[in-house]
Amino acid sequence: MRAEQHDSAARRGDAGMPQADGPKVPLRRDEDSEAREKAEITARQSRLPRRIPVGARVVVRTAEGVDPDDGRMKYRDFIGHVHHWDGNELDLLRDPAANGSRAAQRLWIEAGRIVRIKAIPERR
Repeated sequence: MRAEQHDSAARRGDAGMPQADGPKVPLRRDEDSEAREKAEITARQSRLPRRIPVGARVVVRTAEGVDPDDGRMKYRDFIGHVHHWDGNELDLLRDPAANGSRAAQRLWIEAGRIVRIKAIPERR
């Protein structure tokens, strides 16, 4: 590398870094990632409780999937009282919003979407 090339590379911050040839190829979803995702769902289900008492107040975190804009996993939390849990589906009466902007809702959440269930105290 000649001196003037080295100086311009140092100013750009890529001195000594090899440059990639050709266009960048976007990553594609392959069979390995699908197998990993299925294994994660199975692991999640094995971490879920076998029994949840009716009337227990819980927060349930569900996986919404990967955001196409930033590539990060997105989650949604639901807080409410358990009506029924059979290990495959959670029947939840979602609490109304504290500020009154949302009424109570009845939700059915599949176990495969649940990332975490945690008991929480009642509102005061």
